[in-house]
Amino acid sequence: MWPEWLRGLGRAPDRRWSFGVALLVTAQAVRPSWPFLECTYTRKWVKQLPDDAPLQIAAKRLRPAVEAVAWSSIGLQEKALKNGLRTMMVAGHTALEQITDADLRSVPVTVSSGSDVLDAALCSLGVLGRTPLRGAARRMRNRRLTPAELAERSKIPERFRAVHVLYLEQYQQRVSDVYATTRHKHNSLEHFWCFIDERYPEVRSCAHVRPAHARAFIPEAIELARRVQRGPGAGEREDRSTAMQWLTNLRCFFADVCTWGAEPGSPFEPHAPAAVPLERHDLRNLGFDKVRRRAKARSVEAVIDLEREIPKIRAVAIRRWDQAQQSLAEEPGVRAGREAETEAFWDWAV
Repeated sequence: MWPEWLRGLGRAPDRRWSFGVALLVTAQAVRPSWPFLECTYTRKWVKQLPDDAPLQIAAKRLRPAVEAVAWSSIGLQEKALKNGLRTMMVAGHTALEQITDADLRSVPVTVSSGSDVLDAALCSLGVLGRTPLRGAARRMRNRRLTPAELAERSKIPERFRAVHVLYLEQYQQRVSDVYATTRHKHNSLEHFWCFIDERYPEVRSCAHVRPAHARAFIPEAIELARRVQRGPGAGEREDRSTAMQWLTNLRCFFADVCTWGAEPGSPFEPHAPAAVPLERHDLRNLGFDKVRRRAKARSVEAVIDLEREIPKIRAVAIRRWDQAQQSLAEEPGVRAGREAETEAFWDWAV
Protein backbone atom coordinates (compact mmCIF):
# COMPACT_ATOMS: atom_id res chain seq x y z
CA MET A 1 0.00 0.00 0.00
CA TRP A 2 2.75 2.48 0.95
CA PRO A 3 4.63 2.24 -2.38
CA GLU A 4 1.37 2.80 -4.27
CA TRP A 5 0.44 5.80 -2.12
CA LEU A 6 3.90 7.33 -2.61
CA ARG A 7 3.42 7.01 -6.38
CA GLY A 8 0.00 8.67 -6.07
CA LEU A 9 -2.02 5.51 -6.83
CA GLY A 10 -5.20 5.28 -4.76
CA ARG A 11 -3.72 7.71 -2.30
CA ALA A 12 -5.96 8.75 0.57
CA PRO A 13 -6.45 12.47 1.33
CA ASP A 14 -3.49 14.09 3.05
CA ARG A 15 -5.25 14.58 6.36
CA ARG A 16 -6.06 10.89 6.57
CA TRP A 17 -2.50 9.62 6.49
CA SER A 18 0.30 12.15 5.95
CA PHE A 19 -0.23 13.97 9.25
CA GLY A 20 -0.15 10.66 11.07
CA VAL A 21 3.09 9.69 9.37
CA ALA A 22 4.54 13.13 10.08
CA LEU A 23 3.72 12.73 13.76
CA LEU A 24 5.39 9.32 13.96
CA VAL A 25 8.53 10.52 12.16
CA THR A 26 8.99 13.87 13.91
CA ALA A 27 8.28 12.33 17.32
CA GLN A 28 10.98 9.82 16.36
CA ALA A 29 8.71 6.92 17.18
CA VAL A 30 9.88 5.35 13.91
CA ARG A 31 13.06 5.64 11.84
CA PRO A 32 12.26 6.43 8.18
CA SER A 33 14.43 5.54 5.21
CA TRP A 34 16.08 8.01 2.86
CA PRO A 35 13.90 7.02 -0.13
CA PHE A 36 10.82 7.72 1.98
CA LEU A 37 12.07 11.11 3.20
CA GLU A 38 12.85 12.17 -0.38
CA CYS A 39 9.07 12.20 -0.98
CA THR A 40 8.19 14.27 2.09
CA TYR A 41 8.19 17.92 3.19
CA THR A 42 10.59 17.51 6.09
CA ARG A 43 11.04 21.19 6.89
CA LYS A 44 7.27 21.78 6.93
CA TRP A 45 6.84 18.93 9.42
CA VAL A 46 9.55 20.23 11.75
CA LYS A 47 8.15 23.78 11.74
CA GLN A 48 4.94 22.45 13.31
CA LEU A 49 6.78 20.92 16.29
CA PRO A 50 6.80 22.57 19.73
CA ASP A 51 9.86 24.58 20.74
CA ASP A 52 11.16 21.90 23.12
CA ALA A 53 11.09 19.09 20.53
CA PRO A 54 14.59 17.68 19.79
CA LEU A 55 14.31 18.28 16.04
CA GLN A 56 13.06 21.83 16.57
CA ILE A 57 15.96 22.56 18.93
CA ALA A 58 18.41 21.12 16.41
CA ALA A 59 16.91 23.22 13.60
CA LYS A 60 17.25 26.43 15.63
CA ARG A 61 20.90 25.65 16.39
CA LEU A 62 21.76 24.57 12.87
CA ARG A 63 20.19 27.44 10.94
CA PRO A 64 22.58 30.20 12.14
CA ALA A 65 25.52 27.87 11.53
CA VAL A 66 24.62 27.17 7.89
CA GLU A 67 23.87 30.85 7.29
CA ALA A 68 27.35 31.69 8.57
CA VAL A 69 29.03 29.61 5.82
CA ALA A 70 30.29 32.46 3.65
CA TRP A 71 30.52 30.64 0.32
CA SER A 72 27.04 29.07 0.45
CA SER A 73 23.92 30.25 -1.35
CA ILE A 74 20.44 30.48 0.17
CA GLY A 75 19.37 27.37 -1.73
CA LEU A 76 22.31 25.33 -0.43
CA GLN A 77 21.67 26.56 3.10
CA GLU A 78 18.08 25.30 2.98
CA LYS A 79 19.20 21.94 1.59
CA ALA A 80 21.88 21.67 4.27
CA LEU A 81 19.34 22.33 7.02
CA LYS A 82 16.94 19.80 5.52
CA ASN A 83 19.66 17.14 5.16
CA GLY A 84 20.79 17.70 8.74
CA LEU A 85 17.28 17.09 10.09
CA ARG A 86 16.75 14.10 7.81
CA THR A 87 20.05 12.62 8.96
CA MET A 88 18.84 12.82 12.55
CA MET A 89 15.53 11.18 11.61
CA VAL A 90 17.14 8.30 9.72
CA ALA A 91 19.74 7.62 12.42
CA GLY A 92 17.35 8.16 15.32
CA HIS A 93 19.46 10.95 16.85
CA THR A 94 17.95 13.38 19.34
CA ALA A 95 20.80 15.93 19.30
CA LEU A 96 23.20 17.37 16.74
CA GLU A 97 26.18 16.08 18.77
CA GLN A 98 25.18 12.51 17.84
CA ILE A 99 25.77 13.06 14.11
CA THR A 100 28.92 11.32 12.88
CA ASP A 101 30.97 11.19 9.69
CA ALA A 102 29.34 7.84 8.92
CA ASP A 103 25.92 9.53 8.99
CA LEU A 104 27.09 12.15 6.46
CA ARG A 105 28.54 9.47 4.19
CA SER A 106 25.23 7.61 4.26
CA VAL A 107 23.35 10.50 2.61
CA PRO A 108 22.37 9.29 -0.90
CA VAL A 109 24.02 11.04 -3.82
CA THR A 110 20.60 11.98 -5.21
CA VAL A 111 19.95 14.30 -2.24
CA SER A 112 23.53 15.16 -1.27
CA SER A 113 23.34 18.76 -2.52
CA GLY A 114 24.06 21.00 0.44
CA SER A 115 26.05 18.35 2.31
CA ASP A 116 29.25 20.41 2.10
CA VAL A 117 27.46 23.33 3.77
CA LEU A 118 26.09 20.98 6.43
CA ASP A 119 29.59 19.59 7.01
CA ALA A 120 31.03 23.09 7.47
CA ALA A 121 28.20 24.08 9.82
CA LEU A 122 28.62 20.98 12.00
CA CYS A 123 32.37 21.61 12.21
CA SER A 124 31.77 25.22 13.30
CA LEU A 125 29.41 23.98 16.04
CA GLY A 126 32.03 21.52 17.28
CA VAL A 127 29.91 18.49 16.40
CA LEU A 128 32.65 17.09 14.15
CA GLY A 129 36.10 17.35 15.64
CA ARG A 130 37.88 18.30 12.42
CA THR A 131 38.04 20.93 9.72
CA PRO A 132 35.35 20.96 6.99
CA LEU A 133 35.65 18.45 4.15
CA ARG A 134 34.25 18.45 0.63
CA GLY A 135 32.10 15.58 -0.56
CA ALA A 136 34.92 13.72 -2.31
CA ALA A 137 37.19 13.88 0.73
CA ARG A 138 34.33 12.86 3.00
CA ARG A 139 33.23 9.81 1.03
CA MET A 140 36.61 8.49 0.15
CA ARG A 141 38.79 7.64 2.74
CA ASN A 142 41.60 5.31 2.76
CA ARG A 143 41.59 4.12 -0.84
CA ARG A 144 40.86 5.16 -4.40
CA LEU A 145 37.46 4.29 -5.81
CA THR A 146 37.44 2.19 -8.95
CA PRO A 147 35.59 3.43 -12.05
CA ALA A 148 32.83 0.91 -11.32
CA GLU A 149 32.44 2.24 -7.77
CA LEU A 150 32.40 5.82 -9.03
CA ALA A 151 29.60 4.95 -11.45
CA GLU A 152 27.67 3.03 -8.81
CA ARG A 153 27.68 6.03 -6.45
CA SER A 154 26.73 8.52 -9.16
CA LYS A 155 23.50 9.62 -10.85
CA ILE A 156 24.55 8.18 -14.23
CA PRO A 157 21.64 6.37 -15.93
CA GLU A 158 22.09 2.62 -16.14
CA ARG A 159 22.24 2.50 -19.94
CA PHE A 160 25.37 4.68 -20.03
CA ARG A 161 27.30 3.09 -17.18
CA ALA A 162 28.97 0.33 -19.20
CA VAL A 163 30.74 2.69 -21.60
CA HIS A 164 31.45 5.13 -18.76
CA VAL A 165 33.26 2.51 -16.68
CA LEU A 166 35.02 1.01 -19.70
CA TYR A 167 36.34 4.40 -20.79
CA LEU A 168 37.68 5.35 -17.37
CA GLU A 169 39.39 1.97 -17.00
CA GLN A 170 40.98 2.19 -20.44
CA TYR A 171 41.99 5.81 -19.91
CA GLN A 172 43.80 4.82 -16.72
CA GLN A 173 45.69 2.11 -18.63
CA ARG A 174 46.44 4.01 -21.83
CA VAL A 175 46.86 7.64 -20.80
CA SER A 176 46.97 8.47 -17.09
CA ASP A 177 46.01 6.78 -13.84
CA VAL A 178 46.16 9.97 -11.76
CA TYR A 179 43.12 9.72 -9.52
CA ALA A 180 42.26 13.42 -9.69
CA THR A 181 42.09 13.18 -13.49
CA THR A 182 39.81 10.16 -13.26
CA ARG A 183 37.49 12.01 -10.89
CA HIS A 184 37.39 15.12 -13.10
CA LYS A 185 36.48 13.05 -16.16
CA HIS A 186 33.91 11.08 -14.20
CA ASN A 187 32.21 14.25 -12.94
CA SER A 188 32.21 15.86 -16.40
CA LEU A 189 30.67 12.82 -18.07
CA GLU A 190 28.14 12.40 -15.26
CA HIS A 191 26.75 15.88 -15.98
CA PHE A 192 26.44 15.02 -19.66
CA TRP A 193 24.75 11.63 -19.16
CA CYS A 194 22.22 13.16 -16.76
CA PHE A 195 21.52 15.91 -19.30
CA ILE A 196 20.95 13.37 -22.08
CA ASP A 197 18.67 11.29 -19.86
CA GLU A 198 16.56 14.33 -19.02
CA ARG A 199 16.51 16.13 -22.37
CA TYR A 200 16.79 13.24 -24.84
CA PRO A 201 15.38 10.07 -23.23
CA GLU A 202 15.15 8.48 -26.68
CA VAL A 203 18.97 8.21 -26.81
CA ARG A 204 19.41 4.62 -25.71
CA SER A 205 23.20 4.34 -25.72
CA CYS A 206 26.43 6.21 -26.30
CA ALA A 207 26.42 5.06 -29.93
CA HIS A 208 23.19 7.00 -30.53
CA VAL A 209 24.58 10.36 -29.38
CA ARG A 210 24.61 12.82 -32.28
CA PRO A 211 26.27 16.23 -32.73
CA ALA A 212 22.96 18.00 -32.04
CA HIS A 213 22.77 16.30 -28.64
CA ALA A 214 26.33 17.24 -27.69
CA ARG A 215 25.99 20.84 -28.89
CA ALA A 216 22.80 21.27 -26.90
CA PHE A 217 24.80 20.48 -23.78
CA ILE A 218 27.12 23.48 -24.27
CA PRO A 219 24.74 26.19 -22.94
CA GLU A 220 23.52 23.78 -20.27
CA ALA A 221 27.11 23.22 -19.07
CA ILE A 222 27.77 26.96 -18.93
CA GLU A 223 24.60 27.58 -16.92
CA LEU A 224 25.21 24.61 -14.60
CA ALA A 225 28.79 25.73 -13.94
CA ARG A 226 27.48 29.17 -13.02
CA ARG A 227 24.97 27.67 -10.57
CA VAL A 228 27.56 25.57 -8.75
CA GLN A 229 30.06 28.39 -8.28
CA ARG A 230 31.48 28.88 -4.80
CA GLY A 231 32.89 31.80 -2.92
CA PRO A 232 31.87 35.48 -2.88
CA GLY A 233 29.50 36.39 -5.69
CA ALA A 234 28.63 32.76 -6.39
CA GLY A 235 26.31 32.47 -9.36
CA GLU A 236 27.11 35.99 -10.54
CA ARG A 237 30.69 35.71 -11.86
CA GLU A 238 31.17 35.17 -15.58
CA ASP A 239 33.97 32.61 -15.21
CA ARG A 240 33.63 29.76 -17.70
CA SER A 241 36.70 27.74 -16.73
CA THR A 242 34.61 24.99 -15.10
CA ALA A 243 32.34 24.64 -18.14
CA MET A 244 35.41 24.64 -20.40
CA GLN A 245 36.90 21.76 -18.41
CA TRP A 246 33.67 19.75 -18.60
CA LEU A 247 33.27 20.28 -22.33
CA THR A 248 36.93 19.54 -23.04
CA ASN A 249 36.66 16.26 -21.14
CA LEU A 250 33.49 15.45 -23.08
CA ARG A 251 35.15 16.21 -26.42
CA CYS A 252 38.15 14.04 -25.53
CA PHE A 253 35.82 11.25 -24.41
CA PHE A 254 34.05 11.01 -27.76
CA ALA A 255 37.30 11.40 -29.70
CA ASP A 256 38.88 8.56 -27.70
CA VAL A 257 35.84 6.29 -27.95
CA CYS A 258 35.60 6.74 -31.73
CA THR A 259 39.36 6.23 -32.17
CA TRP A 260 39.64 3.22 -29.90
CA GLY A 261 36.42 1.79 -31.31
CA ALA A 262 38.06 1.57 -34.76
CA GLU A 263 40.68 -0.88 -33.46
CA PRO A 264 40.13 -4.56 -34.42
CA GLY A 265 38.13 -6.37 -31.75
CA SER A 266 37.84 -3.25 -29.62
CA PRO A 267 35.29 -3.36 -26.76
CA PHE A 268 34.43 0.24 -27.69
CA GLU A 269 33.07 -0.73 -31.11
CA PRO A 270 29.40 -1.10 -30.01
CA HIS A 271 29.62 2.17 -28.07
CA ALA A 272 31.23 4.38 -30.73
CA PRO A 273 28.96 6.94 -32.46
CA ALA A 274 28.97 7.14 -36.25
CA ALA A 275 30.85 10.45 -36.06
CA VAL A 276 32.54 12.38 -33.27
CA PRO A 277 29.62 14.38 -31.77
CA LEU A 278 31.70 17.24 -30.38
CA GLU A 279 34.67 18.80 -32.18
CA ARG A 280 37.11 21.53 -31.27
CA HIS A 281 35.43 24.06 -33.58
CA ASP A 282 32.15 23.57 -31.69
CA LEU A 283 33.74 25.22 -28.65
CA ARG A 284 35.00 28.34 -30.42
CA ASN A 285 33.55 31.83 -29.95
CA LEU A 286 32.00 30.86 -26.61
CA GLY A 287 34.30 32.84 -24.35
CA PHE A 288 36.61 29.90 -23.67
CA ASP A 289 39.54 31.57 -25.45
CA LYS A 290 39.42 34.33 -22.85
CA VAL A 291 39.49 31.70 -20.12
CA ARG A 292 42.64 30.16 -21.60
CA ARG A 293 44.32 33.55 -21.88
CA ARG A 294 43.43 34.42 -18.29
CA ALA A 295 44.76 31.07 -17.05
CA LYS A 296 48.00 31.58 -18.98
CA ALA A 297 48.35 35.11 -17.59
CA ARG A 298 47.83 33.84 -14.03
CA SER A 299 50.50 31.18 -14.53
CA VAL A 300 52.99 33.73 -15.88
CA GLU A 301 52.20 36.07 -12.99
CA ALA A 302 52.78 33.29 -10.45
CA VAL A 303 56.15 32.42 -12.02
CA ILE A 304 57.24 36.07 -12.00
CA ASP A 305 56.20 36.46 -8.35
CA LEU A 306 58.16 33.34 -7.45
CA GLU A 307 61.25 34.60 -9.26
CA ARG A 308 61.04 37.84 -7.27
CA GLU A 309 60.92 35.97 -3.98
CA ILE A 310 63.71 33.47 -4.70
CA PRO A 311 66.58 35.88 -3.77
CA LYS A 312 64.87 36.63 -0.45
CA ILE A 313 64.37 32.92 0.25
CA ARG A 314 68.01 32.22 -0.64
CA ALA A 315 69.22 35.02 1.65
CA VAL A 316 67.17 33.73 4.60
CA ALA A 317 68.38 30.17 4.02
CA ILE A 318 72.04 31.27 3.94
CA ARG A 319 71.61 33.31 7.12
CA ARG A 320 69.99 30.40 8.94
CA TRP A 321 72.75 28.09 7.73
CA ASP A 322 75.45 30.44 9.03
CA GLN A 323 73.69 30.75 12.37
CA ALA A 324 73.45 26.98 12.66
CA GLN A 325 77.16 26.57 11.90
CA GLN A 326 78.05 29.14 14.55
CA SER A 327 75.87 27.42 17.14
CA LEU A 328 77.46 24.04 16.42
CA ALA A 329 80.96 25.55 16.55
CA GLU A 330 80.29 27.01 19.99
CA GLU A 331 78.87 23.75 21.40
CA PRO A 332 80.08 20.93 19.12
CA GLY A 333 79.27 18.07 21.49
CA VAL A 334 75.77 19.08 22.55
CA ARG A 335 73.21 16.83 20.90
CA ALA A 336 70.29 19.00 21.95
CA GLY A 337 71.75 21.90 20.01
CA ARG A 338 71.94 19.89 16.80
CA GLU A 339 68.36 18.69 17.22
CA ALA A 340 67.15 22.21 17.95
CA GLU A 341 68.85 23.58 14.83
CA THR A 342 67.41 20.76 12.72
CA GLU A 343 63.89 21.44 13.97
CA ALA A 344 64.31 25.18 13.48
CA PHE A 345 65.46 24.68 9.90
CA TRP A 346 62.56 22.43 8.96
CA ASP A 347 60.06 24.69 10.71
CA TRP A 348 61.32 27.50 8.50
CA ALA A 349 61.45 25.34 5.36
CA VAL A 350 57.94 23.98 5.75
